[in-house]
Amino acid sequence: MQGPPVNLVLLGLLILFFGLRLRRRNEQPYTGWLLGWIFVFLSYLTWDVMTLFPAWHRPLELVRIDTLTLGLASFLLSFLLRRSTLKRLLLLSALNLGPQMLLADLQVLFPKLLVPYEILAIVAGVGSLIAVYRLVPRLWARRRQLLYGLSVGSCVCVIAALRIDPSRYLTDAFQTPLLIGAAVLYLASSKSSSLVRALGGVGFLLWAECYAFHDLISPTSSMEQLLHQYWDLPKYFVGTAMVLELFEASRRDVERLADRYRLLYENLDMLYEGHPHPMWIYSVRTGQILSANEAAIHSYGFSRDEFLSMPASAIEVPEDSIAAPATASERLDPALLAPGSRRALHRRKNGEFVSVVVTERRQLFEGKNAIVVLAVDVTEQEKLHQELFHRAHHDPLTQLPNRELLADRVTQVLARSERDGKCAVLLTIDVDHFKQINDNYGHPVGDECLKLVASRLQSRIRSVDTLARTGGEEFTVIIGGLSRREDAVTVAETLRRLFDMPLLLEDRTLPVTISIGGALFPEDGTTLDTLRKRSDDALYRAKRAGRNRCMFTATVMH
Repeated sequence: MQGPPVNLVLLGLLILFFGLRLRRRNEQPYTGWLLGWIFVFLSYLTWDVMTLFPAWHRPLELVRIDTLTLGLASFLLSFLLRRSTLKRLLLLSALNLGPQMLLADLQVLFPKLLVPYEILAIVAGVGSLIAVYRLVPRLWARRRQLLYGLSVGSCVCVIAALRIDPSRYLTDAFQTPLLIGAAVLYLASSKSSSLVRALGGVGFLLWAECYAFHDLISPTSSMEQLLHQYWDLPKYFVGTAMVLELFEASRRDVERLADRYRLLYENLDMLYEGHPHPMWIYSVRTGQILSANEAAIHSYGFSRDEFLSMPASAIEVPEDSIAAPATASERLDPALLAPGSRRALHRRKNGEFVSVVVTERRQLFEGKNAIVVLAVDVTEQEKLHQELFHRAHHDPLTQLPNRELLADRVTQVLARSERDGKCAVLLTIDVDHFKQINDNYGHPVGDECLKLVASRLQSRIRSVDTLARTGGEEFTVIIGGLSRREDAVTVAETLRRLFDMPLLLEDRTLPVTISIGGALFPEDGTTLDTLRKRSDDALYRAKRAGRNRCMFTATVMH
């Protein structure tokens, strides 16, 4: 029916509202509502255009009927989308809508063709029954039976109306079963409150009655005038119910989201407070600790109030604050750390230092930008690592570095000497007649002898230099930072004279001498292999010359 222009404005606002809401809530049932109101809007717009162009009445009437049918069908199908696929719904709804739209279009185009309309009405009724049977879920048994009756009843009404007055259009009467079906399914499928469901269901039923009575009552009757006066009211009942349902759905989503966040917060709080490793949270802006879990309080010895009164920087201390921090090679391999983690040194309340692996993540805490810290104590693992490293790189008898660690230290000394423009010397030391000591006193005495030789040599070696055991009775020294070549001879002689006094064992004194061969960097070579070969040659000459002496390559005068 034609109504005041405000109807088009209201329908346009309704379409705009659903369109904006569905940009954030894209669900098929609500998309069906949006399409339904668009088609209804086009139907009403077509009616108004018909009054302006009477010559185009018949084709515009076809457009009006078809768009109205598609709009009401969109409402009907939207209530079934949760129960079936869109492809299946479109296929089966064609069995219902196709005959009805064809019947309405034929009556508009050929109003004098009377008898086939009854046949088409029966076809439309059969299509409706098939669609109801296939579309409506079997679980809705009572609703299916009700829709069966409505489909059959609407076809009977159409046929009866044709028999009573064959000259009248019955195009609007075909919308009645669609609207009644929409009312039944809306009342059954809506998850809104009873008031919203009742408003929408009543709106669909009143809308259906408007179309049913419009083609069956006399145009001059008072009922027709009353119907024309309140024609637009039912569809706004439906629109209002749909708007309220969308708001209720949004509210339910917010409540579910709030419950999910609350559950997530409770789970995170449980993971935080019950975590076996220390955790705390500090402010990005001030560095102040904002929270600490029970593991942190137990591990570090601070009370909760003490934690909350100190900055996070008070816990972490620099590595060089300890007298003898672990060297980089003795620490845990950084490759073993998780991404985003780092090694650090922390101080407990009792002054004890612990090695930890720290993982930090940014987090919003109580409205503040904060950082969550997880500290895993790796002190024991690091001690084990250091012990394994020491075993792998030190001689088990004398605890001096072995050949592998010596090679690394020589590389460092040579690089530092080249950078500073200094000399370096590699000394190969051999205990004279050590085989006789083993033969005469036994291997236990020989082992004690080697330990005393190592200790006596180490007493004259600087901490920046390296003494290593590189064979049975062979030792090697690398010394850097020498200003003159003659300094190498002085160092070697100082080491040799250490054994002018015999070694003191528990039950005997043991006279021991050593022979030393030396090679200079860079004159005798610039690599470890070259320097070692040159120093071995010099040691061999020292032994052939009578032992208990120092010999260097020809580049050193002595």
